[in-house]
Amino acid sequence: MTPAEFRDALDALSDAEYQAFCNSFGSEARSREAQVTLFVHRPEHERLISHLLGMETESEKMVAATQASAKAAKSATAAARISAAAAAAAALAALTALLF
Repeated sequence: MTPAEFRDALDALSDAEYQAFCNSFGSEARSREAQVTLFVHRPEHERLISHLLGMETESEKMVAATQASAKAAKSATAAARISAAAAAAAALAALTALLF
């Protein structure tokens, strides 16, 4: 979660939800802006904060992007194999037409 995403998530909370967040997180910062500053200066809290807000950490986003990229590469490889097989079949059909 980026600082901007964190700020947006905090702004989306009602006052009661925000107080519950502060209490569950145990933060000494009470203003939303102070929470963002604390978040920036204490990156070790990102996982806890992200999960309390139901969001992904930056590393979780990177893992998801890597998995999606690997899946796309696998699909592209399969499509290339199908295309190569179709090209081979077309070449065989053309050769057969020339010979007979």
